[in-house]
Amino acid sequence: MHAALDRGAGNARVNYALPASRSLPRRVVLTGATSGIGAATAAALMNCGVEALGLLGRNESALRTAPCTHFAVADLYDHGATQRAISTLGTAMGGIDVLISNAGQMTAGLSAEGCSLQDWEAEIKVNLHAPFVLLQAALPFLKRSAAAGRGPAVVFVSSICSSVAFENLLP
Repeated sequence: MHAALDRGAGNARVNYALPASRSLPRRVVLTGATSGIGAATAAALMNCGVEALGLLGRNESALRTAPCTHFAVADLYDHGATQRAISTLGTAMGGIDVLISNAGQMTAGLSAEGCSLQDWEAEIKVNLHAPFVLLQAALPFLKRSAAAGRGPAVVFVSSICSSVAFENLLP
């Protein structure tokens, strides 16, 4: 993909165009799509003409207005609900060719000294456990996509905090 960045009105917007030699994945599931990078990714995929885009998130009102063909409401803290949501989306879209795990949690001002075990576990549950749960739930759909020759893919989006330390910000 070729990208052009437009920073109008203080917000970054990315416009994508696929090279003629690349085909667009037909059915994509995206988490974390109601703001930031996820919202830009959802808009870009819909603008490029993806056949089906399923969004998974916890904010139903934001999902209702987001660019997509399908959505499922689930909180990534709840692994059972996350698995059911992936199954619902995969079935509704006739399969999943691409899983983009973009949702994450970052609590600003949370230092090791001031962090409770409950806060730490919440960060780990969303940032580490949820992508694994998403992958496991999507695997049956991705395997069928591979068997059909669609070239499935999985994308895990991470934050700069995975490689750079910031004061008062736990990874």
